[in-house]
Amino acid sequence: MVSRCSLLVSSSLRRFGAGTNWTGEFYDGRDFFSGLASTPDLKTVLAVAGGVGYLVQVDHPRSYEVVPIRPIQQIAASSRAHLVICTGLE
Repeated sequence: MVSRCSLLVSSSLRRFGAGTNWTGEFYDGRDFFSGLASTPDLKTVLAVAGGVGYLVQVDHPRSYEVVPIRPIQQIAASSRAHLVICTGLE
């Protein structure tokens, strides 16, 4: 049996227009890092589930990009440098 990692994100951000409420479930990979980080773009978050990263627009959550690094093993964000760093095996 293959186990899959998942990350459940619930958003109720009200500063982008009339309000944005959504819940997203991200899943992929197995037995790797999972986490959530803000990005320099205030309308985008980085969700990592099982080592697979997703850049999600919080005001349009169906619009996302898969990060081409796999597996992501760690994320570090710096608001001062306007930077998010993903480290992995590739």
